[in-house]
Amino acid sequence: MIGEHALESLREEAARAHASGVAIPEPPEPDRLLSDGDWVEVGSLRFQVLYTPGHWRGDICLHEPNAQVVFSGDTLHKREIGRFNKGCDVDQLVRSIRTKLLVLPDETLVYSGHGPVTTIGEERRNNVGLRELLS
Repeated sequence: MIGEHALESLREEAARAHASGVAIPEPPEPDRLLSDGDWVEVGSLRFQVLYTPGHWRGDICLHEPNAQVVFSGDTLHKREIGRFNKGCDVDQLVRSIRTKLLVLPDETLVYSGHGPVTTIGEERRNNVGLRELLS
């Protein structure tokens, strides 16, 4: 599975790696494309897909409301805005955080792609980079 807006990027991955001197095989085509608002079931858990572009055009987060967790990938890290890299759209990233993540309850656990676990409330109160960009 992959976010529907990330499919083009997936198809370009082998060429990007080759340009960096790394040879990787072509990735397989996804079995399912995920859209904002879709649900993904894993055992007894049901994750809602949140389309969160900015770090990369096809990024998604996965939110499990009953367990009060969100997997944020590179969108939001503990006390940091997600990762900035070539192709990152900071305005769009901040918009994604504001409209998709900061609307979640404060006690929602955030498991990012890098670093320790945090909560939405912790980030709302203590994420300096986020506060500066939102002001």
